Amino acid sequence: MAELYKRPESPYLQAYITVAGVKARISTKEKTRKLAQIKADLVEKQENAKAEAARMEAEAQAGLRFVDACDRFFLVKTDLQPKTVVNYNSNVSNIYRVLGDFALRSLTVIDIKSYVATRIKTVGSVAIRRDLGFLSSLYNTAVDWEEEPLVNIVSQYDQSVLPEAKERKRWLRGPEVQRLLDACVETYQKLFIYLAVDTGMRSGELKKLKWDDIDFKRREIVIGNQEWNRTKNGEIKIIYLSVRSCNALLHTKKKSNSQWVFPSPKVTDEDAHITTTKTWWARVTRVAKLEGVRFHDLRHTFASWLNQTETGEIPSMNLLGHKTSSMVKRYAHTSPTQLRDAIRRLEGYTELDTGPSGFQKTLPRGVRKSKKKQ
Repeated sequence: MAELYKRPESPYLQAYITVAGVKARISTKEKTRKLAQIKADLVEKQENAKAEAARMEAEAQAGLRFVDACDRFFLVKTDLQPKTVVNYNSNVSNIYRVLGDFALRSLTVIDIKSYVATRIKTVGSVAIRRDLGFLSSLYNTAVDWEEEPLVNIVSQYDQSVLPEAKERKRWLRGPEVQRLLDACVETYQKLFIYLAVDTGMRSGELKKLKWDDIDFKRREIVIGNQEWNRTKNGEIKIIYLSVRSCNALLHTKKKSNSQWVFPSPKVTDEDAHITTTKTWWARVTRVAKLEGVRFHDLRHTFASWLNQTETGEIPSMNLLGHKTSSMVKRYAHTSPTQLRDAIRRLEGYTELDTGPSGFQKTLPRGVRKSKKKQ
């Protein structure tokens, strides 16, 4: 509704109207408040209708919109890894939440700067770079979807102005890993941690690990060759097992009725694998007095232990499943040696005790150490 006011020098009532979110001042040419209000409201309605029609026409001329382009992007990109699809969908949500359903051709560098300024208040530069990376891929894919080629506006934004990400170098010593193992109250929790520090496997790789993926004779795990165990970089990866990890898996397999190494703890008719570690990991780190330690830090631990056993850079790349030496250097600095020898040395480097009950259900430390009264 328009706001009326009176100017001393004018016999007519004036009004403030809001058109497309912007206030404007008009003269109603009326002397009574009732007629002035009616006229001001009518003018406001008419001007907003014109503005909306102009906006819709501009959008129609602008062409493809963000939401429609994203739908088409996922239909075209049929070779994306499941994890990549999940990450891209997260990028879509982040961008839509700030920029809305904009026309791709209407986006400007100023809009991108505004997006960055909004996002940097709540997230780090790495998350923003990932969002912009997806948006750039979207533009490159949609380049010929309209008669006139689409310009990748994201490439015109200088990302060097974003602050450098702080590199996390947290890794655990043997006694700290032992505290995590002692804090576990379920078999699968202990085995999950044990394999992570002994193989460097990612959480997602462990969750989807099947018994069929393990060759106990050769002490190897092969992942990336099946739909359920695709690796982060989409390639097949061989993971070499230490004797202690192989024995731990054999011990667990004897009592398993599932195809999964880590079946879901929820009792259902479907044979499903574990999907989250968030709740129990928070409890284990709290009990072990290692709060703030992320599960991915166990992978950093594996890499650092390799470094301390003087494993070379190329073997480290293979054991970690990295494609480039720059990724290896992010985790550890090493010198040349062999894969299986590296695993044997790693096993001897740190002794990890699974407790008196082995990989049976582990009781809290206070209960486990108590002696029954005679």
